[in-house]
Amino acid sequence: MDFALSDMIRCGRELRGLNASNSMEEAAQRVVDYLRSALVGVDGQQACALVRCFITHPVSRLPDDLARVARASLQSPDQADGIDEIPCLTLLGSSGERAEWNGRQGSRGHRAIPLESVAVVERAPMIAQLIQQMGLSVSDVLRPSEDVLLDAQQRSFNVFHVEEALGSASVPGQAFVAEHGVRSVLGFGGLLPSGDLFAVIVFSKAAISREAADLFRTIALSTKLVLLPFVRGPVFRDGLAAAAAATDAAFRERQQAEIATLQLLIPALEDAALQQTRKLQIAVVEARQRTEDLRLLNAELESRVEKRTSDLRAANEEMTTFSYSVSHDLRAPLRTIDGFVAAIEEDYAGVLDETGRGYLTRVRRGAVRMGELIDAMLQLSRVTRAELSRERVNLSTLAGEIAQELTETLPGRKVRFEIDPELWVTGDRRLLRALLQNLLSNAFKFTGRKERAEIRVGWSAADRAFFVRDNGAGFSPEQAGKLFQPFSRLHAREEFDGTGVGLATVARILRRHGGTVWGTGAVGEGATFWFRVLETDGQ
Repeated sequence: MDFALSDMIRCGRELRGLNASNSMEEAAQRVVDYLRSALVGVDGQQACALVRCFITHPVSRLPDDLARVARASLQSPDQADGIDEIPCLTLLGSSGERAEWNGRQGSRGHRAIPLESVAVVERAPMIAQLIQQMGLSVSDVLRPSEDVLLDAQQRSFNVFHVEEALGSASVPGQAFVAEHGVRSVLGFGGLLPSGDLFAVIVFSKAAISREAADLFRTIALSTKLVLLPFVRGPVFRDGLAAAAAATDAAFRERQQAEIATLQLLIPALEDAALQQTRKLQIAVVEARQRTEDLRLLNAELESRVEKRTSDLRAANEEMTTFSYSVSHDLRAPLRTIDGFVAAIEEDYAGVLDETGRGYLTRVRRGAVRMGELIDAMLQLSRVTRAELSRERVNLSTLAGEIAQELTETLPGRKVRFEIDPELWVTGDRRLLRALLQNLLSNAFKFTGRKERAEIRVGWSAADRAFFVRDNGAGFSPEQAGKLFQPFSRLHAREEFDGTGVGLATVARILRRHGGTVWGTGAVGEGATFWFRVLETDGQ
């Protein structure tokens, strides 16, 4: 999938250097050995299960052993005209995972396949498509005319490519494909001046993309240069003696073919370079467009952030104004109510009966309750609006100070505080103290009816969270969803006093720190409140 222009150039250079051969068979074997060793997957291992090189060769020019194989493979030996001139797709070189696949002599199958007619070739889909995708017709290969040979010297051919070999109708031998994990099949080649077709077929265990396969068109030209010296010369190793009989005309023909192929190779390389350059230019344009899109998006996001910041600043200012309004406008009538109740109690106590005095007591208690709610609202508002100042905070120290303060409020109570040491976290010291103040005050309050109250502050490595645990009144798990709602109470005021904003304040403090809080418990068995801060360090 990563085969690129630079790989194509290196591969072509290496192939053109394989010229120390005495026959086309030896040259073809060098080509397949090189390709099998050089083509590797992303894991660095050899990617090819099998690489083979074929040439179409007339029966009359085959060695005796191959000629016998070819004649025995004819589908219609009685009707075949001019058997000696029938081209055979002949194996020249083979390199594969099994020992018998290394070399032509060891391979048993596909050694010489007679191409008797167009109909016979078309019944072999891989051979037919290999020929067609190389830009030729089957008849051109079976009976190449002088015009076809001339045209073949003026162009490079396409490649045969099957990206997914398993299940493909174009790739026979599906048992072989499955057994050896063949992923893609690649074929490349072309016509030689003799009219013979050469083809290299790669059975790859790594995926080969169409883009990578196209680069093998120039590899076909480099392979052609390796085979050209042996056109009308020693094709097989046992034909070396015939090489001495090669005429000067045949030598000149080979030289001219080499020059023609080199002339093709240069523009082919240029075309590939231009194609890659165009792709790079398109990629650069797309990258510039993406950069511009990102710039515009960032500008838009900055504008949104600035507007949101402005909106939040305005909302905070409005909240501050509202808080002052609550503090002054609501407290004034409360003070008036409380003052008149005090005056009535003082001036008219003798006139009122017990029921009337009870009403006044309830009015004063309501006024006090309203004052507490106003204080709670202001506390919740301050937590939401307060600016964070992050620093390293030792929760153990804060918890110890709060525990001491709570103990001093009711010195007669038996409460055992257990606080784990070195509970460090990064956050706003003032808000974190308010968080612990609310959690520990709740624990202190809800253990009020226990003869021996126990409260623990600690860190759970398994849960990656801090906790405050008590053995107090607890709560029903079904009501856990109401715990952190403002002014929501799970116990009657007659049981435990309070405003119902303590846990809501805790939740808001942790939200400001990017953390979370949750509670677990059971009625009569105590409660545990867990919390995490964004930068929780634990112990």
